[in-house]
Amino acid sequence: MALLLFALALGLMACGDESCTAGEQKCDGMKILTCEESGTWSEAEECPTGQRCMTMDSGVEHCMAM
Repeated sequence: MALLLFALALGLMACGDESCTAGEQKCDGMKILTCEESGTWSEAEECPTGQRCMTMDSGVEHCMAM
């Protein structure tokens, strides 16, 4: 059983499955990704008109007016 769980975990890591915390955001170029309640990233969306995806000095990423 432990070997099966190890193989499953290894398979998920190999697929690039990246979990996140609900509400967290990150930039994907000039688009924004938002973490869903399920702990997975949403599809990249355009920032609202007049805004760009920016990374703050603190590391926080979000859409921001220019």
